[in-house]
Amino acid sequence: MVSKGEPQVASSIVDIGFTVANEGSKPCVLDGYPAISLVPRSGSSTSVSGHNGQASVFGIGPAPITLSPGGLASAAFVLQYGDQQTDGDSCAETSSIDATLPDVAGAFPVPYDNCLYPPLAVSALITSSQYQAALK
Repeated sequence: MVSKGEPQVASSIVDIGFTVANEGSKPCVLDGYPAISLVPRSGSSTSVSGHNGQASVFGIGPAPITLSPGGLASAAFVLQYGDQQTDGDSCAETSSIDATLPDVAGAFPVPYDNCLYPPLAVSALITSSQYQAALK
């Protein structure tokens, strides 16, 4: 399961943290970057492929994370975007964000009705403790 946290805004840049929990009955290992698709109200989806965000969490590289079963969040990632137009960039108007985790079948849709401007970036999957430390 993927859940969205509250957006954090600083200097026209928005960071949204997402937590990841294993609702299965066996441990699973995640390693790498989530694939993110911005799903619009109409039209085709936009993929987020950049990994060079401006927050400290973007300096943490991918490493294997074992998620225990039971539904407790033990991994996280951050999606970063601009909250206003610059240099004529157009926004990606979303109705949801689809997160696909490495080696996990299917996407996890998360409702998010907003307008996302470049730059767009997604962090590596990190542990919950790394995520909490990056928020401070």
